[in-house]
Amino acid sequence: MRTNINKVGHKCHNGIPDLPLQGNLCTIVGTVGKPWENVGEACHPIPVKVAPVFYGEFEHNIDDKGRITIPAKFRARLASGVVVTKGIDGCLLLYPTDAWDAIAAKLSEQPMTKLRVRELRRTLLAGASDGVPDKQGRVIIPPYLLEYARIQKQAIVIGQFDYCEIWNPEEWRQRQERADSDPEARAEIFESLDI
Repeated sequence: MRTNINKVGHKCHNGIPDLPLQGNLCTIVGTVGKPWENVGEACHPIPVKVAPVFYGEFEHNIDDKGRITIPAKFRARLASGVVVTKGIDGCLLLYPTDAWDAIAAKLSEQPMTKLRVRELRRTLLAGASDGVPDKQGRVIIPPYLLEYARIQKQAIVIGQFDYCEIWNPEEWRQRQERADSDPEARAEIFESLDI
């Protein structure tokens, strides 16, 4: 008996197609002792959640057109499109389009009657810019977003698991120095998260 997990889009003999982020456990079965007689394939859907994770720190130039090169290891996940918007700490947030759509959907479910919801929607949605990376993996960041994050000729791109942040290099280094100077505070955070 042989087992394998088929590739996305593959249809097993029984016609069960794979679903996104899911696979089928396919088992080749046959009669013992009689090679290739009564051979068939049984498929059983199994959940396989494999989402690319963004991590690392990368320094990139901003060209005269306001384009930044996406780190090579992030490009496959971002190839279908990105959304860049204002972040919370003076940085920019860069999301894959599908992840952004989920955030926008959650925001749209919140009541407009709450001031904090309206302010968050204004910050994230009005400041958002979408695009598709070009063949060199570059995306355009509009001038108003570069100005917001005080980014001029260089930027730091950091992975944050399911999204990226884009920082002014000086501000990123200062933030890192502050965090590195207080290891006890970092230890308390690890402990509070049970890591």
